[in-house]
Amino acid sequence: MVPPTGWRALLDDELERIVADDLQDWLDESICDPANEPKIHDPSPGQLALFAITEFEQALWNEGVHTALYNDDGIVLPAAKEGYRHFGIPQMERFVGKIIQFLEFTPYPYDREERMRRLPDREEFAAEYDALYKEFENTVSVRAGTVANYVRAHPEEFFES
Repeated sequence: MVPPTGWRALLDDELERIVADDLQDWLDESICDPANEPKIHDPSPGQLALFAITEFEQALWNEGVHTALYNDDGIVLPAAKEGYRHFGIPQMERFVGKIIQFLEFTPYPYDREERMRRLPDREEFAAEYDALYKEFENTVSVRAGTVANYVRAHPEEFFES
């Protein structure tokens, strides 16, 4: 993508949104499945990290924990954990690890049908899903500015020269 005019001075949220929107135009969740073949234009580590955490967070905000994992978005969970590690956001990395531990998904089921079969029942584990969502709400703000600062420090990963 061509860098927007004055991109270094944009507010953190605005810069992150512009870059994430561009990534969502040419990537899809399947890029997060390690079994898939490389694409013609693979994302850089920073692009993949931003794509994965954006998909993960949007899914949780819009759908809640159970539905986000049940739907196609569930494929991004391990990549989101790596994304938070890539950006140096250990609180969110630990949070995603807590979800994976709760699910007992080892190895992680990238196949949606398998993930749906193994996902703990929404009704039976409602309290656990609610607690995870509340923790997400209380933790996600720790990453404020981190991703935008990474984009500013590594523009070659996100913008054409």
